Amino acid sequence: ALLIMNGDFDSDQPKSYSIYAYRALRGAWAGNPANLTLAIYPAGHVVTDEMERDLVQWFGRYLGES
Repeated sequence: ALLIMNGDFDSDQPKSYSIYAYRALRGAWAGNPANLTLAIYPAGHVVTDEMERDLVQWFGRYLGES
């Protein structure tokens, strides 16, 4: 599984890079597209509370809760 997270207003790592990577990888995940996730947040080059929450949920889903 792969989670790609990006801020919509990130000037250090523009969202276009993440969108390009997501589109390029879709074929590899064709058999299970739910395992490839792209999330764009209304933020710059920061990690927001929403991003942290989504990341923890993603890890819980794919690695299991401990």
